[in-house]
Amino acid sequence: MHQEKNLSNTAASSEMQPSYLAYANMMRIVAAIAPVLYHVTIPFFDLHESMSRLDWWFCNFILSSTPWVVGVFLMLSGALLLDPSKTESAKVFYRKRLQRVGIPLIFWSVIYLAYEAKYTAAGLTLYQALQRVATGQTAPHLYFLFAIGGLYVFTPMMRIYIAHATRKELFLGILLVFFMLAGGHLASSFARRGWMGGNAFNKFIPYLGYFLLGYYLRNVIMSRKTFVWVCGLWIGSVILTAVGTYALVFVLDIGREMLLYRVLSPAMIITTVTTFLILSYAFSRPSGKKTWKTNMVQKLSAATLGVFLIHLVFVWRAHDLGMIDWLGSVWVSVPVASFVILVISYLITFIIGRVPYVRCIIGL
Repeated sequence: MHQEKNLSNTAASSEMQPSYLAYANMMRIVAAIAPVLYHVTIPFFDLHESMSRLDWWFCNFILSSTPWVVGVFLMLSGALLLDPSKTESAKVFYRKRLQRVGIPLIFWSVIYLAYEAKYTAAGLTLYQALQRVATGQTAPHLYFLFAIGGLYVFTPMMRIYIAHATRKELFLGILLVFFMLAGGHLASSFARRGWMGGNAFNKFIPYLGYFLLGYYLRNVIMSRKTFVWVCGLWIGSVILTAVGTYALVFVLDIGREMLLYRVLSPAMIITTVTTFLILSYAFSRPSGKKTWKTNMVQKLSAATLGVFLIHLVFVWRAHDLGMIDWLGSVWVSVPVASFVILVISYLITFIIGRVPYVRCIIGL
């Protein structure tokens, strides 16, 4: 009861608080690690026939515990941008977001499509490239930019809804959105009609629940006991995803082996939401004064979008050249390669960020 009172009081006062969130910077930094691990590991997923079962389980657990990144990024965006007390006009908001997302989306779509056309065995024709653009699939990770861009379009309208909705109405609305979208995703997957959000214009729809939920949870205060329960729920959801994936690959053989890694699978929804809560709890204490550590955190945080955009080039190249295989066991190659690629991506991002006019390609 006391916990519910804390949550209610915090939620009721959230509209009166500034958009600054103490945990935002560290949440971005931690979230930047997950996509690198995921993309380094994913090529090993289809090698289950040639890998030892132990090696496959290692990769499976990494892939089961990292797809939350896009959902957490979207929740953090919702927490920061859906504040109804913001007074900027829709015109100003759209101009800022176009620079933040529009330019990187165009630039990196061209880069990844050109890479695929040059370096993949099948190549890529102009018509196929245009199809990728129309479907919002210019690169495996760039769907995030299509999704966040669509959510930005409706953010001013969602602020109005949030300003007039009660806390209970907002919560029930979010539950309904998740139920319908997750159900639609699973139905489409099992019917073999593809994943929801199939083109550049509706790519944002499956992520609407995460965006709204980020605002709903932005100032939630958990007790230590609740935090322990949330951590247990995170562990349980990851195990459920891993075991379920094992069943899909080795038992059921229904051709939907990666279904549970998707961001709208029920277990992954739990993993994503609990990750957000864990990180917000862990990094909720604001630092009192500026130090070299806080300055470094701010710089690393500002570079996370650039790292997210850049890293896949190095992952693809490392796999294409067989460099990751040089390290032998996946227990060594995955963490070492991920660390090296993460460092290189940050260095390149810092360099680009210091070049006027060019820095806009990483959203700065």
